[in-house]
Amino acid sequence: MSGHVGVGGAWKDIVNGTAVGVGGVWKTVEKMWVGVGGAWKVFFENAVFDAGADGLYEDVDNFAIGTAQVQISYNNAGQHSIDALTNGDLDFTNWVAPTSAAPGSYQIRLTVNSGSAPALGSAATGVDLALTSTRVWAWNRTSPGFTSANVTVELKDGGGNVIASATFDIAVTV
Repeated sequence: MSGHVGVGGAWKDIVNGTAVGVGGVWKTVEKMWVGVGGAWKVFFENAVFDAGADGLYEDVDNFAIGTAQVQISYNNAGQHSIDALTNGDLDFTNWVAPTSAAPGSYQIRLTVNSGSAPALGSAATGVDLALTSTRVWAWNRTSPGFTSANVTVELKDGGGNVIASATFDIAVTV
């Protein structure tokens, strides 16, 4: 959600990180309200970003007979999933709250720190990609063995500044 406020006769954009002075201390504004027809309505809500890992670090494992796959995806509706497709383990949450802030000018980058690059998916690694469409990275095995990777996902604002990041250990075993 976007908004404007009059300051000294000029209209200013309300952006994430907007602060107000309270008792001599600057505080980040979480929500702004306005009275409309006798009811209070939110006209600004500060977006909160989550790259996806609990505690910023997560293990994603999949063991299966025949085929095993782990997939990481982020969509332009503000949601992401980390899915061990063949055993039904799914972590589906929002990468931005409220989701109405998506897709905006946000970008995403998946960097392979060690191990195997994704074998499937529609997104490149190591480059900033606009979150105007769904971005998918997947690690797949169809023969006996083990595939692993350590990856970092970074969410960035329109200026290329990292606003959230997470690291994942991927393990796929057949």
